Amino acid sequence: MAALLGRVHLGGDAFAVRADAWHGDRHAAYALTGREQSRVTGLAAAYVIRELLTGTVPPGVHHLEQLAGLARLPDDLAEHGVTLLCRSGRTARR
Repeated sequence: MAALLGRVHLGGDAFAVRADAWHGDRHAAYALTGREQSRVTGLAAAYVIRELLTGTVPPGVHHLEQLAGLARLPDDLAEHGVTLLCRSGRTARR
């Protein structure tokens, strides 16, 4: 995935985002790549607002990853041309 992120050049409309999570010896990495960063940001915001308006979000302050209704957000964005790469498994932590 690091090589993929290295192919994105500053100044264009392409973007790449990577997130890594560790739990003990388990590791998961997700990367999203695509074009039209502003459009994809708007799409993500629209999905979040739809979730808020359905009334399924519990009261309080939450991070997006804490909302079960948004678990499909990367897959939903893939329907709009965003590429999702994921890797998980057991590994030694770096």
